[in-house]
Amino acid sequence: PAYRPGESNPNFANGLTNQEPVPGTIAHSFDQKGMINTMPYPYSNSNQGRDSAAAFLKNPLESTASALAEGKRLFNVYCSVCHGLEGQGDGSVVSVLIAKDNYGLKPPAFNSDQLKGISEGQIFHATEFGKNNMGSYSSQLSAYERWQVVMYVQELQRK
Repeated sequence: PAYRPGESNPNFANGLTNQEPVPGTIAHSFDQKGMINTMPYPYSNSNQGRDSAAAFLKNPLESTASALAEGKRLFNVYCSVCHGLEGQGDGSVVSVLIAKDNYGLKPPAFNSDQLKGISEGQIFHATEFGKNNMGSYSSQLSAYERWQVVMYVQELQRK
């Protein structure tokens, strides 16, 4: 007979049916992209949530040339209309709206004193919930894609 997950099991020293995986092993058919896209976001849309994300949230993706290139491509498609191609806050939409009726705030440059020091977690949090005039991008981009964009934004912070 099979043991149910919550049942005790005399076959193991700890008496449990459910056993911890062997350290250093990866689950069969592990899919990092699927895992990242299905993990619930743990921080709230509040100052405390933003501060917690800034302090504790880390990019789960390995920084590779291909991930950075995809982050740049996604940034150019979704973000550059406001932030500009070089992240200077001079995108085509911003210049039109400000010239038209002084609508809202111009996005600050990513390499400005205001933004060059913000963490990857804080950048991701902004893509999750939005910030000031910027709306959330969680319905346009998957979490995996947004982490790629975060990687590229960090490159722009260093320029």
